Amino acid sequence: RIEKLFSETPLPVPLAKLLEEQLQENNLLGQKLAIRSSGIDEDSTDHSFAGMFSSYLFQEKFEDIELSLRMCWASAYGTRALEYRRKNGLSLSNIKMGVVLQKMINSSVSGVMFTRNPMDAFDRENIIIDSLFGQCEGLVSGLLDADNYIVSRTTLTSKSTIAEKESQLVQAKDAVGLETRALEAEMTKSSSLSEEQVKSIAQLGLKLEKHFQMPLDVEWAIEDDELYIVQSRPITTLPVDAFYSSEINGTYATLWDNSNIVESFSGVTTPLTFSGTKKAYAIVYRQTCRLLGVPEKIIEDYDEQFENMLGLIKGRVYYNLINWYKLLLLMPGSSSSKSFMETMMGVKEDLHEKHQKLFDFVEDVPKYGILKKLQVFGKLTYYFFRIDSMVAKFSKNFDLIYQEYNSTDFTKRPLKELKNMYIHWEKNITYNWKPPIINDFLVMIFFGALKSMTEKWIKTDQDSVSLQNDLLCGQGDLDSALPVKTLMKIAGIIDKNEDQRQFIQNHSPEQLWTALQAGEQPEIYKLITDYLHLYGFRCNNEQK
Repeated sequence: RIEKLFSETPLPVPLAKLLEEQLQENNLLGQKLAIRSSGIDEDSTDHSFAGMFSSYLFQEKFEDIELSLRMCWASAYGTRALEYRRKNGLSLSNIKMGVVLQKMINSSVSGVMFTRNPMDAFDRENIIIDSLFGQCEGLVSGLLDADNYIVSRTTLTSKSTIAEKESQLVQAKDAVGLETRALEAEMTKSSSLSEEQVKSIAQLGLKLEKHFQMPLDVEWAIEDDELYIVQSRPITTLPVDAFYSSEINGTYATLWDNSNIVESFSGVTTPLTFSGTKKAYAIVYRQTCRLLGVPEKIIEDYDEQFENMLGLIKGRVYYNLINWYKLLLLMPGSSSSKSFMETMMGVKEDLHEKHQKLFDFVEDVPKYGILKKLQVFGKLTYYFFRIDSMVAKFSKNFDLIYQEYNSTDFTKRPLKELKNMYIHWEKNITYNWKPPIINDFLVMIFFGALKSMTEKWIKTDQDSVSLQNDLLCGQGDLDSALPVKTLMKIAGIIDKNEDQRQFIQNHSPEQLWTALQAGEQPEIYKLITDYLHLYGFRCNNEQK
């Protein structure tokens, strides 16, 4: 409706007269012009409406120029432009559109240059140039394939990827605007730019960037071997300059890895959830060190590592691998357990050569004598023989608190009481997480030992990387298998009852749940609600 209003409403007479006078005064009346939109917000350093506004090329008659002007204004209210404003919190009630009238460049070659790589924020070395024959509209609209050149900012040498270009957009012969025209056969696979032209465009890009003091998205055109810049805008998708400053960020890389933990914290995690999780990990792993005999002074010295075992990056939870390794190596006799821990955490990537130096700290970890190692071995042996009774006691205490909290409607409790409940949980569960820690440590050791032995003892042509999993999967007494086994049991009960089986098969899941809640088939309803009560949390995000 907005577009129709603009297209059907001519300019007020005084404005139309002023437009005509300006065209005459600048010797543009009767010339072929490009009418280009330039949103008032568009060329800001924060927002770019690239490709969202209209432009009109090869406009010559005054009535065509005047209509193009109005349609440029109308494009400020296009669907994509309005949605972009909404998503970026820009005003929807004070939209302004500038329009530039330029003498038309009838380009033999044209394209776009990015003075920094918009697809790779860490590529600080290259300028990206895309080009094709004819008018650039074929490139910016995505209609035609283009040649690509990656140019070094320092040496101006380039690497090219030449597209097969079957056609070009050129001035229409019998109408206003553009038409598609086939390229001559010898041009289809040839480079649209010479090495010298690539170099000249890159040099001009560096000059523009220096002038505007920011990375730029530049549209350029070549006519009669003359290079023209027809428009430029800031690249708004790159980090601020401080992002690249070693003075601000330091010179050491941080290794993040989400193996294993991505199951428990999949998707976006809120800062509140993360803060509680981060604190719990710190508490639990300090407890681990104390259980295994790490001196309190050493635990205090590694306070930063305990507090930063996890990181929250763009809403996702990651392990800080360097800190994990540092803490693992605090434990007496742990140097041989490094690969075991990697297996448990699910770490598969080999380190890049340049990151190996991040592990120089292994030379500075605490050194323990044989007596200390024997003490740890003795403790682990003691815990091994007592683990069943320890787990039973822990589970009983856990279940009591869990049942209490599971039956609580937290939305109806005051904030102070909620805080006290959190503190109660932390004191009685998180700080008493010793049996699960010992259990995990024993599992890590025995699972790692099994993996080492299968790799060493069993010679096979087949991939034996996961053989230890195959050996263990048939035990059948794992709690983690109970959800699946319980579902199978429920299915077996229903399958033996003709009435219940028909009821299940004749309803969609949504209809079924509605009917069960309404009181139909109470036996099935009880089976499902009992299952949800016991195992409803056993899923991705269960730790959340």
